[in-house]
Amino acid sequence: MKKSLLALSAAATLAGGLGFVSSAHAIIVQDDAVASVPATVMGGVQSGGVGHVLFTPYFSTVNGNVTLISLVNTDTTNGKAVKVRFRGAANSDDILDFTVLMSPGDVWTASIEPSLTGVSRILSPDSTCVLPRQLGTDGVDFRTSRLDQKLSADAQALHTREGYVEYLNMANIKPGTDLFKAIKHKDGVAPCTSSELSKLMNTDVVAYSDAADHGLERPTGGLFGNWSIFNNLNITSYGGGHASVRAVDGTGVNAAARLFFAPQMGADASAAAADNTADPLLVGGEAGVTRNTEFEGVSYAPDAAVAALVPPLWLDLPDLSTPYTQADTSPQARAHDLSQSLAAKTIMNEFVATPSTASVPFATDWVFSQPTRRYQTAMAYSTGGANLPVNAALPATNRHYKAGTGGNLSVSARTVGTLALGDFLCAKGSFSGTDREEFQAVTSGDFSPLVVAGSAPICGEVATLSFNSDTSKVLNAQLTNARVNVKNASDYVTAGWASLGLNTPTGSSAVSGVPVVGYAATSFTNGLTNGNFGDAIAHRYGF
Repeated sequence: MKKSLLALSAAATLAGGLGFVSSAHAIIVQDDAVASVPATVMGGVQSGGVGHVLFTPYFSTVNGNVTLISLVNTDTTNGKAVKVRFRGAANSDDILDFTVLMSPGDVWTASIEPSLTGVSRILSPDSTCVLPRQLGTDGVDFRTSRLDQKLSADAQALHTREGYVEYLNMANIKPGTDLFKAIKHKDGVAPCTSSELSKLMNTDVVAYSDAADHGLERPTGGLFGNWSIFNNLNITSYGGGHASVRAVDGTGVNAAARLFFAPQMGADASAAAADNTADPLLVGGEAGVTRNTEFEGVSYAPDAAVAALVPPLWLDLPDLSTPYTQADTSPQARAHDLSQSLAAKTIMNEFVATPSTASVPFATDWVFSQPTRRYQTAMAYSTGGANLPVNAALPATNRHYKAGTGGNLSVSARTVGTLALGDFLCAKGSFSGTDREEFQAVTSGDFSPLVVAGSAPICGEVATLSFNSDTSKVLNAQLTNARVNVKNASDYVTAGWASLGLNTPTGSSAVSGVPVVGYAATSFTNGLTNGNFGDAIAHRYGF
């Protein structure tokens, strides 16, 4: 643990800036060094698997959608402290995060719905303990403070209504401790003893050697869960399992990872950020990126590194780039390795998209979720000037994403109807496909609006793509939706398979594509039986 971090926390405690009175117990616990963690690496991504880190590729509360999520602790001995973070589909901005404290064998569930103010709201009648407080049936509204403040209230609300979810096992909760007793279900209800949970809500720092005394141990994973999107207007649903990543030893057996527990508090975490996140907005970005003067009134010379543009808080930590295994020599290395485990050069799946006048009309939307892009390039919002991307400090050979010269990302302003949604980072890609009859080649697959040379059709960190339709008829997506008309020489192709090629930046010799997970959602209606049906099929990937 760095002395500067200890000094910062001690100063915060003495200043009385905490939400709770001083406690003899801990709150920020992290291993003294990653090298002290048992030899572990992150295994590959498994769709619907069991792991230490999970992703929900897409949630939605637009146009009648409600999203249900579950989180399961398969460990019947240890409790789990899990950071849950919702990020917006456009530029992966943090729109809500909290900590779930699960007892052994526990299942936590929640629903994400539109609130009366238009933002998403999460509700959970579940008794599993949550910090900073239970979500309850009244719920908690998503936050807009990290979004582009130049946007209207309606536009900011829409930015909270589509996105993805991260789950990170920060720590195990040790049996027999006071903390374990506070979160362990008794007669079907977790007591969530306030006197014990309040000890987790201050910025005292302890080393790993003392963590067990406070009920925390290194995380061993064992988490899985599911997601479902229900639409109340057309009575359809789509579901699947969270994607998962495990920490394993050299033989591939599940192993303990690094312990890093941080409180759900808005106290300054600047001293810890540089060692624990690669997020370029929280720690600064690549030298040579010119910024305007709208950020805190500071002008950055072209040859100067970009300073942190969003003050890092303890509730921002840990994230998916926080060093987690012995192999993680830095946050940038952690982000790169996790990106590699998700990387693909092509995405392939089927589609069915028939005219609405067909006897049984079909429609297909594809979802592309890129949960690690934030740690390579992030959009910085100005208070009045242009919004510009900031690249993380990574070797050129290790970039899956890069904005600017030689990059695979560009900035595009987007609107829905007359509602201006601001600037999005957009990825370049190439589209091709065939129909079902003897693999007849599709001679033109044009993104709609038509794509000109050098443009970037897939916008947003979670992008949706609708086939042969002017709107998203399946997921009702708005924020990041693009359309593609699939044709052969004479007519639209109503069914077949397609492939989206993904570009990497110039000079990226140490990467194997673009990190992505997702699925194809297809709906169809049987007018004779008045039945609405939906299906979700995971993408296949080429390397």
